[in-house]
Amino acid sequence: MLESLKHSDLVQKIYVVFKGIIPVHSYCFVCIDSIESVQKPPKINSSYIPDLYYFSNNLFLIGEAKTTRDLSREHSIEQYKCFLDACLQHKNNSSFILGVEWNDFVTAKNMLRKLKKQYGYDAINITVVNDFGLVNTI
Repeated sequence: MLESLKHSDLVQKIYVVFKGIIPVHSYCFVCIDSIESVQKPPKINSSYIPDLYYFSNNLFLIGEAKTTRDLSREHSIEQYKCFLDACLQHKNNSSFILGVEWNDFVTAKNMLRKLKKQYGYDAINITVVNDFGLVNTI
């Protein structure tokens, strides 16, 4: 239960970042993968469903929350690559936002920097936010 509460908190932190990027009148177009949400995110590249999704007015955003237990799992790495591949299709109008626990903040940034370099994701805006709301773009 504690794990899902942490995850929900991280999803909310990502939503705050989304709200700083998109116009106020477009908040209703954010899809969130939660019980309360009416509009769920679609599968990305026929593979994975992100925690948050927005695509409107030529702006493409994907948000994914990861607790310590899941951050570095192979499944999670494959999700990041899938989501970053989708962002590549939108080039300068896309962002990937990863929400992590405070103790994973540096690890997450380093991991995403490595993926960015290794797979050519240089054109993508990547942001990491932690559970205290600290935001860093890499």
